[in-house]
Amino acid sequence: MCKAGVEPYVNVTRNVAKTQAEAMYNENDYVVSGLISSYAWDTALNFICQTNPEGYTLATNAIGVGSRHTTGGNINDKYSNIYDFCGNCCEWTTEYSESSINKDGHYTTRGGIFTTASSWAASRTTEITNQQSANISFRVQLYIK
Repeated sequence: MCKAGVEPYVNVTRNVAKTQAEAMYNENDYVVSGLISSYAWDTALNFICQTNPEGYTLATNAIGVGSRHTTGGNINDKYSNIYDFCGNCCEWTTEYSESSINKDGHYTTRGGIFTTASSWAASRTTEITNQQSANISFRVQLYIK
């Protein structure tokens, strides 16, 4: 989560990401903000795939391998005016993920990660709620009041 051309906000736990996402527009009369849901992630991904000639290969190909970029800094990760969906940082979502090891405290991150070729826009990764990493960020979802 950040403005175009600056470093992504990383090393944030899921609860901090949720709190900050909800606070972004808390004084706005027209919208409410929150952490992106996996449903909204999939809807945006479908929009990207349906409005680009690359089609659904975007959802299954890693493009961000190498180094983290500033937001919007990788031209190969801009589709339908949506930036960094495929391979900059994975992002916290509201999707709960029950782990076979520990039955609570796990949520899903979505998206490609710059450090690996095995993640892409449709990827789901289970993370412990208090996980912090240089490759985990978050995305805000807006709701009209």
